[in-house]
Amino acid sequence: MQSRHSPNALPSSIPHNRAVSVGTNSAESSHPQLQESALESEHVSATQRDDRDVTRGSEYRTRRNETDAVPKARVVALEAELEQTRAEYASYRESVQRTLAIILPEKPFVTAFEALRRGYTTVRDTQIVRDMCQRVNGAQWGTIFEYFYRAVLEYRAARPDSLLHRDAALASDWYREPWYCFYPQYMGVTSDDPLAKLTSFRDLIDMLPYWEALGFRNLSILPHYDSAWADGGYDVRAYSPHPELGGSQAFQEFVEEATKRGFRLMTEAIFGHTGTDHEWFQRALRGEPRFLGYYLRRDGREKIAEFERDGEVFCRYRDPDGTITERVCLFPDIDRTHGLWAQVQKDERGAAPEKSSAQQVVQFYRTFLPFQADLDLQNPDVLGEFFGLLGEELNQGILGKRIDAVAHWIKRPGTSADGLPETHTLLALFKSFIHHISPRSVLMPEAVRPNHIAAHYAGIGTELCGSARSSEGDLLLSFEMQAALREMLWFCRTAPYWRAVLQLPKLPPGADWCVPLAHHDDIYLGFLERSVRQDAAILIRKCGGMVFRGGISAACREYDLLARDPRRLALAFFTLVLGPGTPFVYSGSEIGANNAFDFAHIQMKRRYERLRACGFMVAEGACLDPRDLQRGPLPRSLLFRALEESELVKRGASTGVEYGLAILRRLNALRSSHPSLHSGCMQPVDTGRAEILAFIRHDAARDRPLLCIANLSDYELDMVTPTWQLGAYFGANTATDLPCRDLLVDPRGQPAHSSDGATPAPDERFRLQGTGYVLRLQPLAIHLLEQIESGHCNGRDSIPQAA
Repeated sequence: MQSRHSPNALPSSIPHNRAVSVGTNSAESSHPQLQESALESEHVSATQRDDRDVTRGSEYRTRRNETDAVPKARVVALEAELEQTRAEYASYRESVQRTLAIILPEKPFVTAFEALRRGYTTVRDTQIVRDMCQRVNGAQWGTIFEYFYRAVLEYRAARPDSLLHRDAALASDWYREPWYCFYPQYMGVTSDDPLAKLTSFRDLIDMLPYWEALGFRNLSILPHYDSAWADGGYDVRAYSPHPELGGSQAFQEFVEEATKRGFRLMTEAIFGHTGTDHEWFQRALRGEPRFLGYYLRRDGREKIAEFERDGEVFCRYRDPDGTITERVCLFPDIDRTHGLWAQVQKDERGAAPEKSSAQQVVQFYRTFLPFQADLDLQNPDVLGEFFGLLGEELNQGILGKRIDAVAHWIKRPGTSADGLPETHTLLALFKSFIHHISPRSVLMPEAVRPNHIAAHYAGIGTELCGSARSSEGDLLLSFEMQAALREMLWFCRTAPYWRAVLQLPKLPPGADWCVPLAHHDDIYLGFLERSVRQDAAILIRKCGGMVFRGGISAACREYDLLARDPRRLALAFFTLVLGPGTPFVYSGSEIGANNAFDFAHIQMKRRYERLRACGFMVAEGACLDPRDLQRGPLPRSLLFRALEESELVKRGASTGVEYGLAILRRLNALRSSHPSLHSGCMQPVDTGRAEILAFIRHDAARDRPLLCIANLSDYELDMVTPTWQLGAYFGANTATDLPCRDLLVDPRGQPAHSSDGATPAPDERFRLQGTGYVLRLQPLAIHLLEQIESGHCNGRDSIPQAA
């Protein structure tokens, strides 16, 4: 039955039913006239009702037609829009095909395009990455490219929002602030006993206030990976935080808390080798082809000669194809070869039964100790492992990687294996990768080379993901500058320092030199002239240090080399922080740490046992690594006590080793508040004496010029400077004295005391004598001066000189 509201119901059915109903009335049927009259009346009413129903039906059909017209118009519009989308998609598809043809003319990988689609990379970057992959490994470049962008997709998608906000708020030159470098297991231990409990990353959270008080926000963490600690942590057993440091969970807690408090963290990139107890090497020994390919092999290579050159031992080898290769021997007292022979389970798949053998002897290549094997960094699988490691650490909050022994990465037979083109390409590839994940992250390549060679590890100026950067390193460790700084401090002469400063190569935009005063590795004497090298060796031995590798390397704590004089320590920090480049301070230097003889002997026994386990029979004494003198535990109580006593220095109540710590804190504060000290130019100033260092730091656009002066000697000296030289920067009237204010001042301090106990005036004045300005300097005095308009005292007093 159809409803009366149905569009198909007929209006005429209504009167028909009513006529039937009326016709059944018995009263009306008995009177024919009444019946006829009623029928006529009913007919009129029915006709009227039919007219109304017809009218309503027409109106309904009209409304229905109008309603039907709306979807039809919408359909027409949608069809037009769809046609336009199809045209745009066809154009987009052609554009994509052209892009892929540019990026990958041989094979269009989906991962690269997906990264491009998501905005993680640019067409230019994909072209550059492709070219670099081809230069690293021409035969397998596609696999490297695939691993690269697969990791980019994975770790960019997983990057926490908190780190994205952190990166956006971070200054582009954040890494040019001073760095503090430390061993995590030895920093802030409970006791100075080398056998005492080591520090964990949870314990290091309590050290954050210490670094804050010193004025450091950039922290460089020396090896924290799982290892036997037989080579300072560089014998990696697994690329995960050491279990004795609390493992991955404790490491993550430390990183999160440090990041929350505004610290920026750098960890080691130990990519050139692993320990022989690493899972990769153990699987290689089991004959697994994939992991055998992880390590460099030199099967059939034989040693044909050994000789010395400039104090270093070299080995000469011949490969089966006749290629001759020479390599420097880094640990000649332990072993003079670069081979590591091992029994490897032979892969017998496809071998004839009569030729099968259970094991084969493989000669792995090694640069360092016999329990370390070199990785093949041109193997796509190895690079894939490190892309994953970098992505994971960057997403934990790490902002920098210090690249260990980068110059030795690629070892092509017949070459010196020193900074080969493939090495620079590989470094640039890693730089590109970290910028795809974390655009504020930086690399610090370690290359113990002269500055003109080390500068190559910055690469060239380029764009990475749309940002102007250097193509390789961001911070370059200048070991030649370190040697010049040491020579000046040890022998009280400025000539070698200025020679290094004035010859310091200019780096591409975004890169800067990083200058260490001391560090965890050996003191390389090769940058000193031969005559000076002999004097340095005598000094080092006299101060309790050791000289090794034919006189080319040494080890000794810096405070011992500074005659354990707090004034000399302050002088060292003065020249480091105010000089060129970014300062790099090694843990323990600020508190005058001593040579760690007990620790060195414990490490000697550990290394001896490790070598014996590898089958190397060597005298225990030969296992002593002099570099361990510069390492070892730094008790938390000692560090915080020195920090507290540095407050007493400001009040003139103490002049011990904490004086150097107080000066370091003050210098860091001044450097952060004065653009001239961290981004300005450095202009030498004539002093008339080889023992006086003076220079002007100035940033004309943002700061006033500042005059830095240091008396390197133990004597009172007069500094004589031409009037025109200071007048050019200070705009002074060269016919009058030049009053200056010393910024090595603490507003809370009491009147300063000089080394002889006198109370000098808080301001300094250059006296005009003839055509020069004269300033009298106390022994080992340091001054950071700015010009004042008059000679009136400003009411502030300098940190006292140490007695």
